Amino acid sequence: MIQTEFKVRRGNIMPDLTNLKFDIRIEEFILIFLRRMEKDEYFFDKGGREYNGLVYILEGSSEYTFLDKKVILKAGDLLSIPQGCVYQMKPLSDPYRYYYLDYSTAVPSPFGNRAYHFKNPEVIRSAFDHLNTIFMQKRPGYLLHCRSVLYNILYEVYRNESAETVLNKKYKKIESAVEFLIQNYTDCSISIPMLAEITGLSEPHFRLLFREVYSVPPAKYLNLLRIERAKDLLRSRDKYRIEAIAEMTGYSSLYYFSSAFHRETGMSPSQYRRSSQING
Repeated sequence: MIQTEFKVRRGNIMPDLTNLKFDIRIEEFILIFLRRMEKDEYFFDKGGREYNGLVYILEGSSEYTFLDKKVILKAGDLLSIPQGCVYQMKPLSDPYRYYYLDYSTAVPSPFGNRAYHFKNPEVIRSAFDHLNTIFMQKRPGYLLHCRSVLYNILYEVYRNESAETVLNKKYKKIESAVEFLIQNYTDCSISIPMLAEITGLSEPHFRLLFREVYSVPPAKYLNLLRIERAKDLLRSRDKYRIEAIAEMTGYSSLYYFSSAFHRETGMSPSQYRRSSQING
């Protein structure tokens, strides 16, 4: 079974669909450069790159030769080249235009040496154009601004890759039910057969997919949504009565709410309220 990590924000529980705690920390943004090359030119970095690099092709095509492979790039493609990499590049068309940028990270970049292809390359193109403008203008704080845009580019690369994972495909099948739950979890009439019907899946298949994506049954997920909302209300300065909170979070009775809350938190609603006031 695929295990996923829960992320709780503002009462909504979402899965880490990539099954990875993926992260990258940019230490320094070095430069970005827009370059044009003719077909009879070539570039050879025999000493190995000093920094991590990204290459985005604007026009034409090129061939990158590494120690273990060759990569053909065309307009709209992006190439990640890690620090220390030895390679040779030659244009395959005339004209050939591309952006390249250098950046350093505290630890080796997780992107490695590979090419990326995008369904919507104009998003990446726009980000590189924006990044180049920021770097050329060099207004106060421009390096900080450059790092923020680079983070967005790297995130788009990561999101593009993770979009086709097996887990994400399974999530797409139950997404309509998840969205319905997030919008209506306080409705005490919600049932698992109802959610399965929303997705068009049989109830057993729905339960199976839901558990594979979230690592918990749909009923458990629904209860967690309600408990997170109840915590917010118990911490609220409005001092709602606990009976009212039970009703506001979709529980049919105070007894059922108190039992479910204690099972998930180890405290009664009243104890949790007192604890949050002390710690707050």
